[in-house]
Amino acid sequence: MPRALKVNVIVALAVTAASYWFFMFAKHDPTLSGIIPFSADPFDAVGSFAVLVSPLVSLLAVIRGFRPYRLGATPTQQVLLARTQLAVVFATLLMTVSDGVAMVRHPATWMGRAGATELLLLVAGMAALAIVAAWAIGRPVRAHTQAARTWRPAITAAVAFIVVLAVYPQHVRTAPLALLTIAVGAVLLFVPLAVLVSIFAPLAPETAVPRRSRHAWLPWAAILLLGVAIGVFALVGESRELDAQGRRGIPPARRVAVTFVFVGAGTVGVLAAYGSLRKPLGLFRM
Repeated sequence: MPRALKVNVIVALAVTAASYWFFMFAKHDPTLSGIIPFSADPFDAVGSFAVLVSPLVSLLAVIRGFRPYRLGATPTQQVLLARTQLAVVFATLLMTVSDGVAMVRHPATWMGRAGATELLLLVAGMAALAIVAAWAIGRPVRAHTQAARTWRPAITAAVAFIVVLAVYPQHVRTAPLALLTIAVGAVLLFVPLAVLVSIFAPLAPETAVPRRSRHAWLPWAAILLLGVAIGVFALVGESRELDAQGRRGIPPARRVAVTFVFVGAGTVGVLAAYGSLRKPLGLFRM
C-alpha cells in the first residue's frame, strides 16, 4: 500500500479520536452540557452513530492499510482504503452539520449563555478538521481513477439531510416513536455517508466491486447479532449510571420500554450502517 495512504490511516484515527472527545466533552462538560441543543434525537442519534461506527471503520482502515499484499495493492484496493478513511471524516462532518442545524433551530438554548463562544469554536473546529482531512485523504486516489463524477446525488443527499433535521419533530414520549426517531437519525447519517464516499473516491466501472451472492445472509446475521450486543452493552451502561444516581425505583414497564429502545437502537443503527456502506466500502472484502 502506498505510503500516503498509510499516513492517511493515522489521519482517520486522529479524526476518530477527536470526534469521540468532542462528542463526550460536549455532553459531559458542566457548562456545555447545559446549553447544547443537539442532545435530543434525531440530532443525538446522528452523533452517537457517527461516534460508534467511526472506530469500527478505522479498524478496517488499519487492516487494509498495513496488511501485506502479495502482488501489491491494486487500484481498487487503494480506492477502497481511501473510502474507508473518508467514511470516518465524513461521519464527523455530518455530525457537526447536524449539530449546526440544531443550533440554528434552537438558538435560545445556547445564544447569549456561558459557553456559547466555546461551543461555536468547537463545532466549527471539528467541521474544519473533517474538511481538511477529507481533502488530504482524497488526494492520493485521484490518480488511480478516471471515473466520471456527478455531484447531483451528493447535493441532493446534503439538502435532504439538512431539511429533515430542520423540520423533524422532537421530544417524542413513547418508546416506538423514540425508536423511530433514532432510526431516522441512523438513515440520515449513513445514506448520505455512502453517497459522499462513493463520489469523492469513485471506482472506475471496470474495477467495480463484484456482488457476493453465496451465503449472503451470513453477514446480515452477524451484523444483526452485533447490533443486539451493542444495544445490550449500552443498556447495561445506562442501568449502572442510573443505579449510581440512586434511581433504582423505575417501574417495570418503564424498564421494558428502555430495553426496547436501547436494544432496538443498536440493532437498527448497525443494520442501517451495514446496509448503506457494505457496497461503497467493500465490506467483507479486504
